Amino acid sequence: MNSNKTLNLLTICAKAGRLTGGFEKSMTAVKDGKSGCILLASDVSEKTAKEARFVCQKYGDIPVFVGDFTASQAYIVLKKEYAVFSVNDKGFAAKFAEYAKNENATKQ
Repeated sequence: MNSNKTLNLLTICAKAGRLTGGFEKSMTAVKDGKSGCILLASDVSEKTAKEARFVCQKYGDIPVFVGDFTASQAYIVLKKEYAVFSVNDKGFAAKFAEYAKNENATKQ
């Protein structure tokens, strides 16, 4: 994922009120069926990433994407330093999926 595009979309998503930050709040959104996808910062710990993937698979196979940004970069844009985000809108989630797909296509 292009970090500028990802951070810009995260900002729009947050301003629209469709973004939940933090591990516990994001996993609650997954459990409540509100999450369209989970976005992880590139510097998230392996344990946190593993737990997020487990919860997402258990509660409806929610996609998990690792962004091309750090939690510190997210802080600069969002004024909140989280490493786990829940995108609570299917349209925004589809756009993040498109970014991830394009990134994978360019790496291959």
